[in-house]
Amino acid sequence: MNSKVRNAFFVTYFLVCLLANIWPVAQFANKIQPMIFGLPFFLFWVVLWSCLAFVGIVALYISDAKAGAK
Repeated sequence: MNSKVRNAFFVTYFLVCLLANIWPVAQFANKIQPMIFGLPFFLFWVVLWSCLAFVGIVALYISDAKAGAK
């Protein structure tokens, strides 16, 4: 995968993670019920997207390291 496509993918990925946590989209998850893993749904939503952003950062790091090794 060339660097422009990789960068476009990760920019899009992180924008989706960001947009999932701000007002228009997060309003969908602004509920107490259902409880998931003992957390209110909104707190679970925020933790989920934060974990997905972390996974994206790790994937970006690995992808960048492989691209630099070539």
